[in-house]
Amino acid sequence: MKRAGMMVSGVTLSLALALGGGMCPVVEGDDDTDPPGPTGTLEERLVDAYINYYETCLRGQNTFMWEVEPQYLEVAADFDAMGDFFRQALEQQLESAHVTLDASAAERCITFANTDDCAEGFGGAGTVCDDIFIGDLSEGAACNFGTECAGDSDCRDRTDTECGTCMANAGAGEDCSERSCIDGYHCDFSGASPACIVDEEEPPEEEYSAGDSCDTDGDRCGGWINSGLACVDDNDDGLGTCTQVQIAEPGEACAFTTSGEMTITCRNGSMGSYYCMVDITSGVFSGTCERRPGAGEPCVETFNFCDPVEAYCDYVSGNCIATIPIGGACDPSDRSCAYGSTCDHEDLVCRDMMQFDVEETLVCG
Repeated sequence: MKRAGMMVSGVTLSLALALGGGMCPVVEGDDDTDPPGPTGTLEERLVDAYINYYETCLRGQNTFMWEVEPQYLEVAADFDAMGDFFRQALEQQLESAHVTLDASAAERCITFANTDDCAEGFGGAGTVCDDIFIGDLSEGAACNFGTECAGDSDCRDRTDTECGTCMANAGAGEDCSERSCIDGYHCDFSGASPACIVDEEEPPEEEYSAGDSCDTDGDRCGGWINSGLACVDDNDDGLGTCTQVQIAEPGEACAFTTSGEMTITCRNGSMGSYYCMVDITSGVFSGTCERRPGAGEPCVETFNFCDPVEAYCDYVSGNCIATIPIGGACDPSDRSCAYGSTCDHEDLVCRDMMQFDVEETLVCG
């Protein structure tokens, strides 16, 4: 399996490798039929197809979460930023004189990305899009990326300052301590020495429906924010029934169970501007969807939470403070960075969550 130096959000980079900006030579492949001729360059259509696939997968894998937390997820997913990132990062790789883009294989990848429903998750793209690039570096040659290596080989031991070496991938049962495994296999470290073993499909997660029995000490119907189902235990004996969670708007009633399962949740109530205002000490587990306090307002009575879109809670003063913009100095121990950004633990500055560093291209060979 070839490696290209990055992996984002579980998306196989084999699909993303097609998202560069026209710097790569194109070959026609071995198909007898000519590919269709829609508008836009092949690279542009690959970018569009990837973004479509990325969005389809993210939205389709958890429809309830997108319905209940749209405020945060729209910012966190940032489809445009993801597309820009791959354009920039992969343009750099496609500048290599050792990589050729197979036009026919790319067309198949585009068709898949534009039509697949992502029922099998992001991994399905790897099956169709693995062969869109052809490398010409032989075994033992210095390399920047795995796509530069010919055949079933990969670029190994590449660092920030030193080129890697094209090495043949290890086969079934072979030592993979210093080599990648062939497609369909992964390196198993459980034995006396690392060896390639066949990939096995993970068992599907248990699916629940409204009305199913559940255990409040177990996985609780898959978790309410994921499945949209709460494990409601009316008898307080640890056994309950999966019940559809309702979504409330600002000012409407909200409620949760004694075990912490939301039965009526506020839209944008977990990672957004609202929360379910209840007085737990009174033994009442229902309340009203209210906006979290904004900048300048006290946050002690809201369990040190502020409206994350504009503020964070300063534990010393007990008040909400305006968030720090991207690029500003921050403390990773608090939530001080602007909504949709995070505090870089090394540089101690706020960075966009979708910002990634692109590896510097080395002069190899």
